Amino acid sequence: MGRTTIGMVAVVAAATLGLAACGGNSGDAHTAAGGSAEAASSAAGGAVESSETAAPAGPRKNVPVSSLVLSAADLPPGFTEIPLSSDQLQKALDALGGASGDLAITPAGCGDATQVSSAIKKMRASDMAMLAARGGTGLLSDAVVATPPAVAKIRGNLTGSCSTMSAKGTTMGVAVETTTSFSKIDVPKGAASDVFAVQEITKSVVRGSTTTQSAFEAWADVNGYAVAVKLTALTGGPDRAAFDSAVAKAIAKAAAGS
Repeated sequence: MGRTTIGMVAVVAAATLGLAACGGNSGDAHTAAGGSAEAASSAAGGAVESSETAAPAGPRKNVPVSSLVLSAADLPPGFTEIPLSSDQLQKALDALGGASGDLAITPAGCGDATQVSSAIKKMRASDMAMLAARGGTGLLSDAVVATPPAVAKIRGNLTGSCSTMSAKGTTMGVAVETTTSFSKIDVPKGAASDVFAVQEITKSVVRGSTTTQSAFEAWADVNGYAVAVKLTALTGGPDRAAFDSAVAKAIAKAAAGS
């Protein structure tokens, strides 16, 4: 597996974890990434919530998050684990945290880049667990964080005024413009107290080249732990059956261990 693919997975995972780590006690930032570093950074202002809501309850039991994430044996058929070290994930977090502060988000209420950047910078890979995998042209990740996710906030934002948003600015030293749209999809709830999922389509313009990328993403509150699953298609569309299977298994494993 080449460095480019590993780096891409790390950035996508970092962006997904950015949301999972931003529950009631860690700031109100939402990060929604496509399968590229540019898309991940530009969508990082996805849904900074302006209204005040009660913080979700914390984890019911204190167990290592590494025991709650999917293993290679749990992957959908055709998917193979991509080794991803804590150091690679931390570097992706650092890069994403620094990049997101230079982007202007529209509508303005959907993202305060400074707040988003600050939230991501507080994250540490040592506090998370994740599995990354590749199948065909899709990149899959399952992430667990010992912080309750603000699923209701995410649902309200991404089905409301932030269902379509754009970002423009410089990220990682490159000028970029993106537009991301979100559409609600239904996924198995299982033992989760709350779950929300979307299909996201990101159109990016980088160095004069336009690309469109599609992904499925889900967030669940499982006994106070944040579970985030994402399947990004590098080309074409993501495999819905594989995504639904991964979500169901991720929720079930987190519930069984917590």
